[in-house]
Amino acid sequence: PSGAQYIDRPNFTPGALVHTAFGTIVSSQPGEIISATVAAGISNGSFGIIMELADKIPPHDAVEKILMMMEESLSIRGLKLISYKVSSAEHQVRQLGCAVAAVPIW
Repeated sequence: PSGAQYIDRPNFTPGALVHTAFGTIVSSQPGEIISATVAAGISNGSFGIIMELADKIPPHDAVEKILMMMEESLSIRGLKLISYKVSSAEHQVRQLGCAVAAVPIW
């Protein structure tokens, strides 16, 4: 929402119910690289955007892809991405694995 601010490490009360945008992926394919990525962006308009991506690609590719997704989504609305934060988690599967990335919305 307009006026929202980034906080590096929010201090949540234990047991709090926290709205979260997240991406998850699970795989049982040994050797496979999986990643989950989230991004929060600010537009030149009155609102921002949060995107989630979970895919079987390395994190650097996921970051590139999610930035394109954010730019395209804002472009459809006639807006431009002016700043953003991205976080990505990666895992190389041994037997069974997962990757999770989340943006708490507080």
